[in-house]
Amino acid sequence: MVLLLAALSLVAPKDQIVQRSAFTKPDIHGDLVVFTCEGDLFLGNLKTSDARRITTDSGVETNAHFSPDGTQIAFTAQYEGGRDVYVMPISGDAPKRLTYDAAGADALGWTPDGKSVLFRSARNSPIGRVRRLYTVPATGGLATLLPVPQGDFASFRPDGTLVYVPISNEWMNWYRYKGGSADDIWSTDLKGHFQKLTSYEGVDTTPVACAGATYFVSEAGGASNLWRLDPKTNVPQPVTKNTANAIRYPATDGKKIVFQAGFNIAVYDPAGKSTKPLALRIDSDRIHAREQRVRLADSLGTFAPGPSGKRIVAEAHGQIVSIPTENGDVRVIENQPGTRATLPVWSPDGKQIAFISDRSGESEIWLTDAAGGINPRQLTRGMKAQALNLLWSPDGKWLAAQDRTSRTLLIDTTN
Repeated sequence: MVLLLAALSLVAPKDQIVQRSAFTKPDIHGDLVVFTCEGDLFLGNLKTSDARRITTDSGVETNAHFSPDGTQIAFTAQYEGGRDVYVMPISGDAPKRLTYDAAGADALGWTPDGKSVLFRSARNSPIGRVRRLYTVPATGGLATLLPVPQGDFASFRPDGTLVYVPISNEWMNWYRYKGGSADDIWSTDLKGHFQKLTSYEGVDTTPVACAGATYFVSEAGGASNLWRLDPKTNVPQPVTKNTANAIRYPATDGKKIVFQAGFNIAVYDPAGKSTKPLALRIDSDRIHAREQRVRLADSLGTFAPGPSGKRIVAEAHGQIVSIPTENGDVRVIENQPGTRATLPVWSPDGKQIAFISDRSGESEIWLTDAAGGINPRQLTRGMKAQALNLLWSPDGKWLAAQDRTSRTLLIDTTN
């Protein structure tokens, strides 16, 4: 077996194909790949290494999936403001809207006959957290609820059985999670028979059927890799051994599997048991990379009032700013390029501001002066989990913090 031993970093060949943008959530059909880049869909050709933009809306288009015959693409888009499922021919035309979903709908794939699109939605959930699986005709019409209690990811096998993940916290971007909501893979014939296929205590997710077997992403080896589930024994085996870039979102045309590796994409060939990173040339103005001015008032996050009530400290676009409640100037307290700062809190005497920042490489607690944020001081090192809040002691000598592991930390601010 040939394993993917190194990180799937893109190495520019002699013709200087250089990737400057992230390629995410790909699908494959023969020599064609479709993927999301810069919030739009691109259609790439594996033979020519060229890719062209096929959507241009200001919203995000993602979750693209080829129809079984390769003539259409189903995807999720924000054309009308919400998040719905659309379909369009690969030759190009106005996308056709298939869902009208107040809760948002995400395209997952197609039925084996190519007549309907598979999607997930929380439309029937009273609290908006329980997502279920539906199909909707590709020509338009009413959606059909599948007889599956819950579903976050799913795909059909050629025989019509469904492999799916009931619950996923994929949107949280957690790694090595082993709690009660860890992804597991199940199968069903949609006639009332269910079978759990994986038993790892951590994450097994995003299953696809290819070459007579089920492939999926698992963290059983410590990092996210592509695994194969033997169809006879149900014994899982890794087929890639990537340690640097997380492998995510596999998709298949039944012959090969394409997946996201970090911000690149790669193709696994089950017949040759080999993996190949893709180098695709895209023509783009990279409009999202341009510097632009934004209104802080439109993007304020967490905030806290100062002890005098005359100023507040707030997070905005990953920086910390001090804002007057009535008169005065706006002061930038923390603005380190390439980092994110959040959860600012004012000391009782109004002279210092504590906040969370990843400027050291990991999220830690920092302290700076309230006047202008000169020479911030790192208070913690090696925090094991993200802090959820910060609270000063009345004398200003201590900070209390709670983290995601439900620990309460006491930090001396005087050292």
